[in-house]
Amino acid sequence: MNTNETLQTQLEQAMSGLLFQSESDFPFEVVSFGSVESPLSVEALCEWLQLPAGTTVETLEAGAFFKPLGAELNWYGNEERETAARYRELFAFLTRNLTDLRVFRIGEVNLSIFILGKTPDQQVWGLKTQAVET
Repeated sequence: MNTNETLQTQLEQAMSGLLFQSESDFPFEVVSFGSVESPLSVEALCEWLQLPAGTTVETLEAGAFFKPLGAELNWYGNEERETAARYRELFAFLTRNLTDLRVFRIGEVNLSIFILGKTPDQQVWGLKTQAVET
């Protein structure tokens, strides 16, 4: 298995069964955009996805995105604690394996969310999910 196949398998295992909760719950999927020399940017993502000019794209630090997902609140039961721990493990995996890690939120009500970073050989990998926010 080559490095990219290994990373894909590890990403699939790390996010398996996790759902991103918004007004609806959505699964994660592994994405890759190939080799990129420049830093990750809104412009590059819009080009890769062929988004129309004027599309709303918000960027977030990955830590800010994962912090509420991995938080363990005092009223959580076992299932919620387990889910929070899995999000902390997923974030740790991403930060160990990808650099220039950032989150892109595309849209306004029905959002596409990309969590992207680079491998040591400058391949862009990450996860995609969706959210509904009214």
